[in-house]
Amino acid sequence: MDKRRSRPVRPAVRCALAGVMATVAVSSAWQVVSAKSTTAVASAARGHLKARHHHAVATEADNMKSVTLRRGDTLTVTLHGGWSTPTSSDQKVMRDSGMKPMFVCPPNAMCATPSPGPTSTTSATFIAGSQGTATVDASRAPSCPPGRMCPMYVQIYRLSVTVTP
Repeated sequence: MDKRRSRPVRPAVRCALAGVMATVAVSSAWQVVSAKSTTAVASAARGHLKARHHHAVATEADNMKSVTLRRGDTLTVTLHGGWSTPTSSDQKVMRDSGMKPMFVCPPNAMCATPSPGPTSTTSATFIAGSQGTATVDASRAPSCPPGRMCPMYVQIYRLSVTVTP
């Protein structure tokens, strides 16, 4: 063997070997994680594992419908088009999560303060508390410019929520 040639090759071989070892280590770690995840998914599919808490989402399409949740589950109600902030009829059953309601200002609009307008979006999150039934309610009315005739009506949003143990 030629010593001049073997010296420059050694660092390159070490570098290549280190790269191969790192790839094998990452691949092995991924297989372990994948195996655990696959086992958990397979067990869940057989009904052995249950998630502790679920998150449900409701929109205008769910108006006058009902949903069943378990204690600790969360529910986010997102309404588009000038709805008031959704509220719960029974804070013991469905309590406000404490997150401030979210109002989204429409594009190209000048929103100084968040307020429900005809094209705004409002959202509220609730946590299922004690067992029972509550309703999540919101309303909206037409937004008319001053001095113009305006129809007098109120539209109601109501979602019935049942909380089980």
